[in-house]
Amino acid sequence: MHTTLTTPSRTPEPKAEQPPQPGPDPTHSTLVDDFIKDADTTGYGGDHVRAAQLALTAAEVATRILGPDHRTTLTTRHNHAHWTGVIEQSKR
Repeated sequence: MHTTLTTPSRTPEPKAEQPPQPGPDPTHSTLVDDFIKDADTTGYGGDHVRAAQLALTAAEVATRILGPDHRTTLTTRHNHAHWTGVIEQSKR
């Protein structure tokens, strides 16, 4: 005599959906890096006002995508402050 053991079939429980978390998505990080490079290139090329605008855009995008405390976000805020300071220095 021969017996076969069977296990009851289980239906996997559906996973609860997690909201997307800001994080180091390489695509988004690259986008922010491009804004940073554009701001620096523009600023060192002499257009300080446009550099400050680009740096502000970089900071806004980085905050939205990476979060306010991410090191890249903090770098973009620093860069915006730098180019704004250059503008103020040139007015003197």
